[in-house]
Amino acid sequence: AAAGDLAISADTNGCSIEAAARLYFRLGERLSLALLANAAHKLPREGLWPSQAALAMQDELAALHADLLNSALRARGADPKCGSDETLARWGEPRKLALDRVDRLVKEDLSAAGAIDLAMLSVAAAELRTLV
Repeated sequence: AAAGDLAISADTNGCSIEAAARLYFRLGERLSLALLANAAHKLPREGLWPSQAALAMQDELAALHADLLNSALRARGADPKCGSDETLARWGEPRKLALDRVDRLVKEDLSAAGAIDLAMLSVAAAELRTLV
């Protein structure tokens, strides 16, 4: 994440940049966002449209990660002692069914697929968006 994005998220949600950064990385780990970002970086870029589609997906995944961070920080509330694992638990509780779908899609379906294409990333991003 850009430092500015983390600073804005931290300020908006009343927490330190360090707490926001810890949660950002913990959330990315929980949702396998690095796998998706790496797949977006590997998308074919031959020609104008494929190149723009790949860049748009990279932008979408980055924006989605920031939106997920803000969603999780809102679930954290004003408790300054709330760590990233506890925050993720609070955030995830009302999203259990959606998290199960995302886990199945990302950790099972996409992992078994081998190469991840733009269509797969689009579906994954749409599923992740339901968590915001």
